[in-house]
Amino acid sequence: MLLPGGAINPGSAYATDNFEGVTLWFSPGEKIDEEKVIEMLKSTVNEGILTDAFLMFDAMDEFHPYEPCWYLSMIAVDPAHQGCGIGAELMKHAIDRCDEDGLPTYLELTNPRNVSLYERFGFEITGEDQSGSSPVMTPMNHSPGKH
Repeated sequence: MLLPGGAINPGSAYATDNFEGVTLWFSPGEKIDEEKVIEMLKSTVNEGILTDAFLMFDAMDEFHPYEPCWYLSMIAVDPAHQGCGIGAELMKHAIDRCDEDGLPTYLELTNPRNVSLYERFGFEITGEDQSGSSPVMTPMNHSPGKH
């Protein structure tokens, strides 16, 4: 599933040579098409948790920085290749690119096991939110040159 908006722009998607892992970034100023997100949620999420999903997206919006930044919308590594440094390799490549631009980066995560990966690259936790039955969402920011 691809996120609605502009995550697939030149220089904003990274993959390993054999596609064991990928990252999708929104470039500075790129906006998520909220109408498409709402449409997608309504058509794919169980009605029993739809309200929680909308509350979580509202919380994500509240934490998202207002200044231009790179936004990590997704990172994924094939389960057969997890623990091999692929996520770190992808993050290093992307963070180096973001640092060249001199812009901050931002992400939200819902798996607490991944906090240490992002902290190794200079990300700092900026809050936490849980909406009903949703997983805990942890926003993190990274300042340029901090890794």
